Amino acid sequence: SCVGRKYAMLKLKVLLSTVLRNYKILSDLTQEDFRLQVDIILKRADGFPIWIEPRKKTTNVM
Repeated sequence: SCVGRKYAMLKLKVLLSTVLRNYKILSDLTQEDFRLQVDIILKRADGFPIWIEPRKKTTNVM
């Protein structure tokens, strides 16, 4: 279909991979805590409380 749509999806993938590479996404929820709500998509009724921590930088020493 649209060239712009493919470009936008590529940019979103790059953004997501950059965030996941540089930050840890943490939550203290367990699978038993999930109450799911049926909508157009299946989602958690109370949202997803998370926090983000920077990953520790490692240096490669040769």
